[in-house]
Amino acid sequence: MNMDLTSYRSIGNLTDWLVRFSVVMIIISIISTAAEFYVTLSGAIDESQFTIADIIGTISFVISIPIIIIVLVWFYRATKNIYSFGAKYVNSPGMAVVWWFIPIMNLWKPHEVAQQIWRASNPEIKLTEGTEWRKVPSSTIIKIWWVLGLVSIFGVIVVDHVASDLISQYNTIDPEQAEEARFMSLYVNLVTIPFVVISIFSIIYFMRMIRQVSTWQYHELI
Repeated sequence: MNMDLTSYRSIGNLTDWLVRFSVVMIIISIISTAAEFYVTLSGAIDESQFTIADIIGTISFVISIPIIIIVLVWFYRATKNIYSFGAKYVNSPGMAVVWWFIPIMNLWKPHEVAQQIWRASNPEIKLTEGTEWRKVPSSTIIKIWWVLGLVSIFGVIVVDHVASDLISQYNTIDPEQAEEARFMSLYVNLVTIPFVVISIFSIIYFMRMIRQVSTWQYHELI
C-alpha cells in the first residue's frame, strides 16, 4: 500500500468533541420540545413563551457554532487522511468543506464525501492502486444519517412556516382567539415532535459514522 503518513493527522479528538456536542444537542432538543409543550398547555403563549424560546434558541445557537466548525475540520482532516492512505479519485480536502456551502449541491455532495471517507478508511481494503475503495459498498449508516437529517430540517422549516402564518391570524388579546391560538400552538408542537425524533436519530447515526471512521483511520497506522 502506497501510504504517505507525513500528512496524516488523527481525528480522534475531533470525534470525541463532536460526540459530546451531539449529545448536548440531543438533550437541548428534548428540553426545548418539552418546554414548548409546557408553555402551550399552561396557556402562557405570550411573554413566557418567547422568553423560553429565546433562551433555548440562544443556547442552541452558541453550541451550533463550534459544532459547525468542528464538523468542517473533521471532514477536511478525514479526507486528507484517506489521501495519505493512498486513495485516488476522491474529493479534495478543500472541496470536502466547500460542498457544504454551495446551494443545491450541498443536498448530496457532503453525503458523497462522507461515503468516500468511509469506504477509503476501511482497514480491510488495501489501497495498492488507490482505487480499491470503489469496490466497497456504500454505508447504510451514512445513508440513514443523511436522509433523516434532510427530512428533519425540511420538515421543521415547513411546519414553522405554516404555523407562523396560521398563528399570526389570531388576536391573542381576544379570549376566544387566544384559546384557539393556544390549541393551534399545541397542534404545531405535536406535528413537530416526529421531526425532532427524526433529528435525534440522525444525530445518533452521525455519531456512529464518525466514531467508526475515527477507529478505522487509527487502525490504518497499526
